[in-house]
Amino acid sequence: MVSNLLIGGGALILNDKEQVLLAKRKNTKTFDGQWSRPGGTVELGERIEDTIVREVKEEVGIDIEIIRLLNITQDIRPEENIHGIYFGYLAKITSGEPRNMEPDKCSAIGWFPIRNNLPENLASYTKRSIDAYLTNEILID
Repeated sequence: MVSNLLIGGGALILNDKEQVLLAKRKNTKTFDGQWSRPGGTVELGERIEDTIVREVKEEVGIDIEIIRLLNITQDIRPEENIHGIYFGYLAKITSGEPRNMEPDKCSAIGWFPIRNNLPENLASYTKRSIDAYLTNEILID
């Protein structure tokens, strides 16, 4: 039986050059060393969209506007007793310039062309958000 149910979400943030903002995770216990869309886990009583806005501000110091749902991805790891459900949303920056606000959890941030030259080590949920954006579909795994 799974004892750790995680619900989280993140923002696929694009600029006007169709580049996506990604952060390289470290010291987080999950997906370390992988490039990820900014985001995090829901706090009790918090709406998923509010979680994403809060986490993006905490991680990269920008304000965003949520545009639309891209994907819902499940991450089931019985060996770690974890079942994660992650929501990916398309978003745009409304104010601020991205910067690494959590260097203890993130080794780098950067803009990458979404249609080519993405880092090879993308977190699975981030890859699904990118796939959903590129196919203009909502993907549910």
